[in-house]
Amino acid sequence: MFGLWFIAVARGGEPAPLSVADVVAAVRAHNPSVRGSAAAADAASGAWMTARGLFDPLYTADAFYRTTRERQFLPFLFDARQQSWTLSNGVSGVTAIGTRYQVATGLSHLASQTTSTEVGAPASTVADLFALRLDATVAQPLLRGARLASSLVAVRAAEAGWTAADLEAEAALQAGLAGALSAYWTWAGAEAEADIRAMASEVGASDVVLARAAVAAGTLAPAELARREARAAQLSAEALDARLGAEALEDGLQVAMGEDPADDRMPANAWSDPPAVTLDLVAVQEAVRASNPAVRAAEARRDQAAAVTAGARANRWVALDAVALAGVAAQDVTVGDAAAGLFDSDNLPYAQIGGQLRVPLGNRAARGELQRATGVEASRDAEIRAVSLEVEAAAALHARALASAAQRVAWADAQVSALAVALAAEEAALAAGGSHPQWVLDQRAAWIAARVEAVGARASFAAAEAALRGLRGEL
Repeated sequence: MFGLWFIAVARGGEPAPLSVADVVAAVRAHNPSVRGSAAAADAASGAWMTARGLFDPLYTADAFYRTTRERQFLPFLFDARQQSWTLSNGVSGVTAIGTRYQVATGLSHLASQTTSTEVGAPASTVADLFALRLDATVAQPLLRGARLASSLVAVRAAEAGWTAADLEAEAALQAGLAGALSAYWTWAGAEAEADIRAMASEVGASDVVLARAAVAAGTLAPAELARREARAAQLSAEALDARLGAEALEDGLQVAMGEDPADDRMPANAWSDPPAVTLDLVAVQEAVRASNPAVRAAEARRDQAAAVTAGARANRWVALDAVALAGVAAQDVTVGDAAAGLFDSDNLPYAQIGGQLRVPLGNRAARGELQRATGVEASRDAEIRAVSLEVEAAAALHARALASAAQRVAWADAQVSALAVALAAEEAALAAGGSHPQWVLDQRAAWIAARVEAVGARASFAAAEAALRGLRGEL
């Protein structure tokens, strides 16, 4: 009786119902692993945007003011004072094939005064001019960077990293949901077992009351009363253990949901009878391998490493860049005249063409980076194999558990029905004086055990089904 009182105190009030939909929503909203993986996917999305941002055009604007005083001696001794300012702006950037470009315009003003005290030299000379220029520059890597494998390595690696992070977030979500739903059904089975054992404990306590009355009336031996009291104490202990086990599983479920294990809850969903299961391990493993998000995430990480390897291989080459610049300039005493002069026939065109060759001596940095990238890519291939084997083994385990649980449910249901009939017959025989009380107790214990097995088999089926669906990414 003390055990039953402790159970009532531990449960403390009417528990709130908890459904499968509640579990799914809580895992999505609160599970730390799920939230952390989603945040990592957001970070990978930002890294991809950063990599693409390298190709965004850049606008620049400059302004300078300068004043100087010089003393020169040829052909006469004179002082020169100059004041100038320059305004310039332009747009520059780089394309996906490594072409660097810049379009710029500039306006400058020069005011100078030269004076001399020597005989025969001009006493003073004044200059006041505006200069305007407009030019474009193009630089193209010819040997390194002209291939997309080199220029887009950062973008492709970041995109593959983002894909992998999304798949890892999905894998974390599926694992979290599978773990929580498996815990839910295991807890539901434990709650049902606790209820069965609590009812058995109550029946045992009532049996003791009746036995004591029979002993007092002289119709039952004291030894039989002691046997029933021992049996009732055992049933109370089993009920207590079952209740504590269910509460422990409830706490574990709430942790898997990402919530504090504080509130008392009760399962709101009942499981249905499992269908017949035909075990085809090869088909199950192939389906899981094709759709499992963890395997797909490992493949995306391999693609990311392959993009880095392609860029490292291209960077071993000798670098040869071609540079071309062309523009036009004009000078006049006013800004308007200088601007108009840009398009006159007497403007001041200019052009420049050249190149640059860069040959790394030793090239250890590029060779070392290629070796590192190749090693990472090989490790990613091995990771794909390892994850695939792990997933296939888990799929086989849960598929076997699913088939086993379905068979156990059928056997347990048949056993419960048969033992219920046998128990009713023993109780009727005992009432007619044709049976022994111990036989009734033993028959009742077997019936309780069969009911517990039937509940446990259903819980195992539901838990294995959730785990298998999680491996397939279907939750």
